[in-house]
Amino acid sequence: MNDHRIKSVILTLVGNVTVRPAKMFTAREFFNVNTKRNASVAISYLGDDFIKWFLSKTEERLKDKVGLHYHDLNKNSLDAPIFRELGGETKVETNLAEIAALMKKQAHGEPGALVIDDYANIFYVRNVNGVVYAVCVYWRGRGWNVFTSSVKFPFEWDAGYRVFSRDS
Repeated sequence: MNDHRIKSVILTLVGNVTVRPAKMFTAREFFNVNTKRNASVAISYLGDDFIKWFLSKTEERLKDKVGLHYHDLNKNSLDAPIFRELGGETKVETNLAEIAALMKKQAHGEPGALVIDDYANIFYVRNVNGVVYAVCVYWRGRGWNVFTSSVKFPFEWDAGYRVFSRDS
């Protein structure tokens, strides 16, 4: 294990990453698997709930750069213990533009902050109704797969998955 990793009960802090999200981000334009409009990032699959709750979302950037922490799950966990360990909903909340910026850095499955070995990258994002959902991004063979899970539904994430949170 690297010396820079900080281990706690559920999560190990692996690192930090800075992203520059789009000034105005439209989910439908970026997460488009049916056309070649976003050929720069290989997106293979969008889950039905992601399409329902996030595809019509638009976000405006408030900061030029955003810092995120990324943590690996030490053991299987539900969302509530992850929220508690990271300091609550506001600390874990990210947005779609930040996810897109990370995906652009690893557009075709290159190494980086996002894990690319069939493990999920978990982000907590507000949907079009302002409800926080887990948005999961994982690399599968030839492209990114994106789906969502309600944080109220008792879904257990596997050890080894990566969780992203705010660094401020």
